[in-house]
Amino acid sequence: MDEATQVPGGLERQECLSLLAGTGYGRVVFTARALPVVAPVNYLLDEDVVIGTGADARLQRLADGDVVLFEAEGADSGTAWSVSVTGYAHPVIDAGEADRLISRTGSETPWVPGPAESLLRITTTQVDGRTFPIAGAGPGRAPLPYPGATPDA
Repeated sequence: MDEATQVPGGLERQECLSLLAGTGYGRVVFTARALPVVAPVNYLLDEDVVIGTGADARLQRLADGDVVLFEAEGADSGTAWSVSVTGYAHPVIDAGEADRLISRTGSETPWVPGPAESLLRITTTQVDGRTFPIAGAGPGRAPLPYPGATPDA
């Protein structure tokens, strides 16, 4: 039994990658000064996850081979999905490769506004994901209470 089938709503690797190919916004999680950092990013899927760093110096300081986590999610028709990719960061330093990747974004403007756009490739070493129903969503249904909220008297 593989890991995906051990989690309710677990997704196989190829299903996860297909979901990632359909959106362009996510988050990168890494450490800075031994503390976790979460940075929102634009991305595209090119066998691996490729992100634009914009002027975010924290992302630009990631060293070749640093371990990072990338996460994205989405929803439709009452079902949500979440996919995590754990891998190694590798700056895209070849100008031809960078031009090819940027041309795939369909935009001449940087993904993340800023004067120092650079690209970072995150290997898809470990890919995990799951789907789950969106409870409380839809017309005529009350939203779920915030966790820990006390009911009104």
